[in-house]
Amino acid sequence: MLSRLIRLTQTEIAASALGIHRRVRGGGSLRRAAGIDPAHPEKTSFDDVIDALSPLVEWLEPLFEQGVIRQDDTLVVSPDGPIHNVPFAMLPLAGAPLIERVAIVNIPSAALLLSRSAAPRPARALALLKPTAAELERGIDYAAEGQALSALLPTTILPDGTALEAAMAELRPGLWHTAAHGEDSFARPLVDKGLALSGDETVWLTAEAIRGLKLEGMHVGIRACLCGVVTQITSREALGMVWAVLSAGAASLTAALWSVDIPSASDFFARFYETWLGEGQSRAAAHRAACRALRAQGGPRAHPYHYAPFVLTVATLEGDVV
Repeated sequence: MLSRLIRLTQTEIAASALGIHRRVRGGGSLRRAAGIDPAHPEKTSFDDVIDALSPLVEWLEPLFEQGVIRQDDTLVVSPDGPIHNVPFAMLPLAGAPLIERVAIVNIPSAALLLSRSAAPRPARALALLKPTAAELERGIDYAAEGQALSALLPTTILPDGTALEAAMAELRPGLWHTAAHGEDSFARPLVDKGLALSGDETVWLTAEAIRGLKLEGMHVGIRACLCGVVTQITSREALGMVWAVLSAGAASLTAALWSVDIPSASDFFARFYETWLGEGQSRAAAHRAACRALRAQGGPRAHPYHYAPFVLTVATLEGDVV
């Protein structure tokens, strides 16, 4: 058994994660990436945060040199405390982001390494597409996201959450993709904010409400801001949307750690679904392919703001993680 003491405190890790949020949000609203220009993210450097968090992965380099870890393997992270909110994809190893070396997945507990329950592959999809009122005024309707899924699986499109439970009953096991405005709530992560289901943001699908849904065996993809953020209420209890989705029985979840750019986030999910469902690769490989595809586009999308916020969390490694 190999162990390594990493000299980073929880406070230092949390401060680094918070530093990214502040740069992305700026002094503006959470409704958009007010503090960063998606077309020119290079003006907002993440370099100091990446350097501060690099001890979390730099100890892996000798394991690559020894052949213990090989190129294209999968790194499984069982996070605790503020490590839940660390974007491992962007952390450097041998001069390149870690996602260029390995696939990366989170698991809620290391005990799941012993599980032999296979993650089912979805036969149907449900797309909940809810643009904000301001986006609709600009002609943004998210229809392309539903069309991309429909090309891969029989897909039911919902314009709001009124028929969500009934549609879910027809889906299991399947894929539930949501494109909406999202907000986190540090003080009340279970009962406040979540996914906006009304154009004026007076109706929210909270983490508590999601926990009441029957998500057994499903993959949940949330193309919304901040829904991958985990809030620690107690020293051992990680709360938020991730906790709610997995508690409801989902096999896996893809969600973002910060406010995202809609075009690049939509492209991420389209590539993720195409690689997983269209090409038959594992969820872990599909997540990596989607991150690398954004980086490979060069220009602004090579910046970690665009490719690094998306975290794949799985409830089992069997069947879909190599």
